[in-house]
Amino acid sequence: MIRSKMRMGILWAIVAMALHLWPGVVKPAHGQGSRKDDIVFNTRGVPLAGATVRVCAMPSSGQPCTPLALIYSDAALTQALANPTATDGLGNYSFYAAPGKYEIEISGPGITTKQLPNVILPSDPSTPTFTTVTTTSGIERHARGDRALLADRVAHHQQIVAVDL
Repeated sequence: MIRSKMRMGILWAIVAMALHLWPGVVKPAHGQGSRKDDIVFNTRGVPLAGATVRVCAMPSSGQPCTPLALIYSDAALTQALANPTATDGLGNYSFYAAPGKYEIEISGPGITTKQLPNVILPSDPSTPTFTTVTTTSGIERHARGDRALLADRVAHHQQIVAVDL
């Protein structure tokens, strides 16, 4: 009996070592979520602090949109964030979520609610699907005045959102 337990222990040790040494069989753990970073401007190009941001699973319906999606503060999707969330003092918001399609809704006191359907969070964040910038004439004036800011936002895969006040 002791010999069979010893043999079994040795066998498991050999299997574990083989799996560890064989390339591609056991991969290191990576975050499962995809990050979304955005900034909200008013129509004059000023960052909008305190705007409410709702993230809804697609297909969504209604205003406010439903159903709410699960969002997180970490790539491993272990630390839940409140949904809806809010922009910080510089109009920024960010979250992690499982790869997929979402609707993001921006609202708040004195803001015309803006719904952004079909926001795609890629399964491989190193190859984002971001290709456009959502703007209004206010944002375009702001972007022309500060091309570096706009280029930085695009380089970091951020979508610039303008809402009417």
